[in-house]
Amino acid sequence: MRVRKAPPKFYSTPHNKIAEPGETVRFRCNVGGHPSPKVTWDRDNIAIKADDLTSSRFRIIEENDDVRILEIRNVISEVNRLTFSFCFPTCCNVFYSHCVRFKDAGLYRITVENELGRIQANARLDILGRAGSSGRSPATSGFVRSGSSGISGATSKKI
Repeated sequence: MRVRKAPPKFYSTPHNKIAEPGETVRFRCNVGGHPSPKVTWDRDNIAIKADDLTSSRFRIIEENDDVRILEIRNVISEVNRLTFSFCFPTCCNVFYSHCVRFKDAGLYRITVENELGRIQANARLDILGRAGSSGRSPATSGFVRSGSSGISGATSKKI
């Protein structure tokens, strides 16, 4: 029996998630294609590499032939001090502001490709923030939203 070649295809795509710091998040999708497509993940256009995977917080799981999961354990938010400066012709004033950087929040993308094409799907991870002990900064409450969700793709060869 001869198997017909097919470009990559999504049967289901990852969904946007909202999490609290410390939770585990799973982005799950079902893919198909022949030859079996290669799958890669990135966050905000930065590849999730082997170093990320060995940290034990990130895990890429392949179930059966078609299920692909990106698991992020113990999602992180961090508070950083940002510096804003406004320069004028006669002087330079520097202002400091507290703001929350949500380390794991962002737009996650799965790329699925084989010799017949490449497709991508996005899902956003928003992380709920908590007010600091002083409760003074509104930037540390609520949640951060980053990116948007969607699917894109192109088939490079016809079958």
